Amino acid sequence: MEKQHICKQKLTFFMSNSAKRNRQDKYIPPKRPYSFEAMLNDILDFAASSLVDGGRISMWMPTANDEQVELGIPMHPCLEVVSVCVQAFNKCEVKDDLLVLSAIR
Repeated sequence: MEKQHICKQKLTFFMSNSAKRNRQDKYIPPKRPYSFEAMLNDILDFAASSLVDGGRISMWMPTANDEQVELGIPMHPCLEVVSVCVQAFNKCEVKDDLLVLSAIR
């Protein structure tokens, strides 16, 4: 029960503040750097708070970044990895992973 509360808490605060700002007449969205890791954490937080118990999210994820540093499988306390499928491209060493994560409560 405590895990569910933690997962829902962040999203409620974020959505209520964003909705108020977006409705202002002269609202200009901020233009700040948004790292891949920050984006991925936001996606996982949103999925954890939005999915029903046992609900799933699927997403493609590169296996390495621009500097060829290998990226690990993302983890979240309210999500478990169901499947990881690797897509290898023909003539290069670049690969993508198809991740399937399931909400756990």
